[in-house]
Amino acid sequence: MKECGEILYQALIQSTDDFIYINDCKSGEFRYPRALVEMFSLPGEVVKNPLPYWKEIVHPDDWSRFYRSNMEIVENLTDEHLVEFRAKNRKSEYVWLRCRGKMMYDEDGKQMLFAGIMSLMGKQNKIDPLTQLLNHRVFCMELEKNIRLTEIEQLAVIMLDVDEFRQINELYDRDFGDWVLKILGQLIQGILPDNATLFRLEKDKMGILMTNVLEADVEAFYNKIQEHLIKIREWKQYRLELEISAGCAMYPKDGSDSEALYRYSDYALQRAKEQGKNRLVFFTEDILRM
Repeated sequence: MKECGEILYQALIQSTDDFIYINDCKSGEFRYPRALVEMFSLPGEVVKNPLPYWKEIVHPDDWSRFYRSNMEIVENLTDEHLVEFRAKNRKSEYVWLRCRGKMMYDEDGKQMLFAGIMSLMGKQNKIDPLTQLLNHRVFCMELEKNIRLTEIEQLAVIMLDVDEFRQINELYDRDFGDWVLKILGQLIQGILPDNATLFRLEKDKMGILMTNVLEADVEAFYNKIQEHLIKIREWKQYRLELEISAGCAMYPKDGSDSEALYRYSDYALQRAKEQGKNRLVFFTEDILRM
């Protein structure tokens, strides 16, 4: 059986341009394909505790997101993994990767095997396959492009997150959770003003870029989203207490660097969660001191 498993693994990694990897949870060993090892100068095809090696090559601005997504698997907070990040290849160039995977359990309910796929984003399109929204990579590119355009005097960088989304998945199932994300994306897309673009970031998080707006405009749009949420709070036999938290950073008031604005909007989102969820919080310097 072990020999058959090795043959299957070799067949899979040789039949795709993506990087298929596995983690034996009992031994703690990760198995990476040679192509991935060579591209990112990893220490070998079999590695124990690879996070320190990834920390050396993952872009500093993506590390916390990458680390958090991995630790949620390690701590058994979720059984699925999806994160987009930049990593430095052997030519010292940062490339975008999408990493997604699934944890498998033994008959006693203990973590047994984690299997994942890493894909080079440059080889994929710009659309998130679930929601059909522009993806995280495009969000980062558009954010950087917008702050360079002279005709854009102000820019709102908004992050939205479904409160207690994990409970929706656990109470119903993941297919229903996916349905909620798709319907939510369609709802927001349908009320977007002409100066705004909606993106799917990661998991249940979405991003919006709004050009030439004031904080009052952002607040009015968030309130409009809240008003429309009632349309998907009830569906057939399900009753959903669907609530959305949001964080916003403003250019140029809060900064002129795209990576800083991304972080600040995420900090504001986390602050909204801490303050009781289901609210919009704008970034302030006080958040950095908390």
